[in-house]
Amino acid sequence: MKIFPESSFFKERRAIALPTPAEIRAINKASGNICASYFNRPSPVTIPSLGLFVKYGADVSLTEAQTQMMVREKLQGRVPVPEVFGWAEDADQRFIYMSLVEGETLQVRWIGMDENERQAVCEELKHMAKAWRDLKQDGGDCYIGTCSMGEQPLNDVFVTHRPQLKGPFQNPNAVRQFQDACGIEITDMAPITFTHADLAAPNILLSPGKNPKWQR
Repeated sequence: MKIFPESSFFKERRAIALPTPAEIRAINKASGNICASYFNRPSPVTIPSLGLFVKYGADVSLTEAQTQMMVREKLQGRVPVPEVFGWAEDADQRFIYMSLVEGETLQVRWIGMDENERQAVCEELKHMAKAWRDLKQDGGDCYIGTCSMGEQPLNDVFVTHRPQLKGPFQNPNAVRQFQDACGIEITDMAPITFTHADLAAPNILLSPGKNPKWQR
């Protein structure tokens, strides 16, 4: 297990250690959730007393945790991102331990929001999307792929069954390589941009009460 002693979980001494993967599985099983026994992506586990949220499964990637940490570090105060406390690998499943964020998904809240609230949330989303799309690669490090653990292939759900699109596509002509793999032709050279692979209503949490703030 990889832990981050400087994180708030350990600084606040919420517990001596993070729960083990076996303990997380047991908590999930005891919840009675029908998805608790899924191997690839079981239901996440929340432990409110520890302010802890654990996402795990065979489909969970540690690059997700590293990307989350990078965005939190570079865009703190501009894009709210849960704090990562640590991660673990056990029996072909990956576990990401992070701060528990209270709230409801945008999908749940949307129908009950008035037009002003909807516009306010969309405006916040617009500014935050611009913030992460403004992140730049290092000058000599031009590639299309996953942004952590070195230059890794894309792991988006859209390319799962299309290995020719995973990359990583490297070197100054990375955009051209990606276009060729997709079978598309764009005459204007476009810059490589960091972006969110699944910015959808079920993945956006809103704070309770009026004037909701969002968090991914």
